[in-house]
Amino acid sequence: GFKDAPLVQQVTLTSVKVSWHGLVTRAECADQFIVKSWNRRNPNDYKMSDLLPLNQFSYIVTDLVPNQDYVFQAVAREDKGILGKDWNKSPKAYFRTNKNSPTVAPGLSASSHANPSYRPPGQITQNKKPVSVFMLAGIVIGSLLVLLIVFGASGTC
Repeated sequence: GFKDAPLVQQVTLTSVKVSWHGLVTRAECADQFIVKSWNRRNPNDYKMSDLLPLNQFSYIVTDLVPNQDYVFQAVAREDKGILGKDWNKSPKAYFRTNKNSPTVAPGLSASSHANPSYRPPGQITQNKKPVSVFMLAGIVIGSLLVLLIVFGASGTC
């Protein structure tokens, strides 16, 4: 989880730096970080970063509109195998983009974290893939194996 909302700083007229260094609790439970952002007036039209490594504690969000209220959230994602994924979200950071000039010089850190594959708003959908017959068969076989091991082992003393 997170102790607090991430820090948001304006980098350019249309981008901000979202930072969560020192805010992560139980980092050993996370597998990746993700930054989620949306215009406050339209929470369903959110953008998400690509999966970020555990040693990266900031991310540049681009394609923002000046003079708008945005919400930013850092997410520590934990992969639990067939049990799915845990999404441990930070508290929300509310930030209004500037009308004029940026407050933070981009520098090297901004360009190194800029993500050219960042998706424009409106193209994000939940990654809902159809569950294949093979996946279902694997889950059934795995479950039967667990039952066999648990109940088979209890019978032999």
